[in-house]
Amino acid sequence: ERVGRLPPLVVPSIVFVVAIGVLVSRRPDAFLNPQFYAEDGALWFARAYNLGPFTSMLVPDAGYLQVLATGTGAIAVLFPVSVAPLVFALGAAIIEVSPAVFLSTRRASQLIPNLAPRLALAFFYLALPNVWTNSVVMTYASWRLGLLAFLLLVTRPRSRFGSLFDGVVVALCGLGGPLILFMLPVVIVHAVVRPAARSVPILTAAA
Repeated sequence: ERVGRLPPLVVPSIVFVVAIGVLVSRRPDAFLNPQFYAEDGALWFARAYNLGPFTSMLVPDAGYLQVLATGTGAIAVLFPVSVAPLVFALGAAIIEVSPAVFLSTRRASQLIPNLAPRLALAFFYLALPNVWTNSVVMTYASWRLGLLAFLLLVTRPRSRFGSLFDGVVVALCGLGGPLILFMLPVVIVHAVVRPAARSVPILTAAA
């Protein structure tokens, strides 16, 4: 009850800080000695550096624009080359903790009413064993973004900003890979069974 009286952003903010701390404890090298991983340097940063930040975002890879990764590369070229790997690491970390942060929001109570089980689930997600090699890596961030998109699709936003945020995340997910194809049936079912004002924009973003 006391937690419910706190401002809406207090608990998610605390979870965000703790979640970043968990990632740092698991991958200190990613923050203290960041290095490009796979396509991060060879494709996303190199294209942004050679073609320009905006042009590089329009070059498809494997049939997708990969806006998430190319957008990070576009931001990274604004900094010295020595700092670019850290930009990728920070971007990947923020996306990686986003599902855990979402589980701590009041909106996630639509899935699990009590906060304690949601926090436990968030910690379990962050502390999964034997996955540190793909943690804090932008190349794998699309999978985390897909999980966040799914959580958004199965819950209702509380404001227009929430609906806009849903559309942006779903659109990024769709532009970055085929995961949206597996979630599109969920969007359609929700639009039919639980019609709402956000159904049309979400369907448009998913398409």
